[in-house]
Amino acid sequence: MHKLPVKLDGIERRKYSTGLLHIAAGFFLIIISGMYYPPGATSAAKWLPILYGVALLSLIYGFFRKKLDPPARFNHWVRLLQFLTFSVLCISLVSVTPAIKLAPLALWAIVILFLMFTERK
Repeated sequence: MHKLPVKLDGIERRKYSTGLLHIAAGFFLIIISGMYYPPGATSAAKWLPILYGVALLSLIYGFFRKKLDPPARFNHWVRLLQFLTFSVLCISLVSVTPAIKLAPLALWAIVILFLMFTERK
């Protein structure tokens, strides 16, 4: 039998942009954490290390994905963690923050959920 290599351009391009999207999600999480939980807020003291930890994980995975995880086995789990973090942050701020300010946060959670499913396929 003869084997012909098949290169699908859309899938290859999506593989290269995966790391960039993790980096964007990490930076957005850092910015959002700083906006919604200003320095000195005592109620945020327990959440900030978790938020910054997920942001740092996203940045490290985004920058070093090709070296750390070439087959992208952990991509789905990092996306799931990002989705949960954005969703919990959005839900926890509903009573304190106006809905118009929470719209970008909810939109990012939806985008990450969409990416999680499309990158899996």
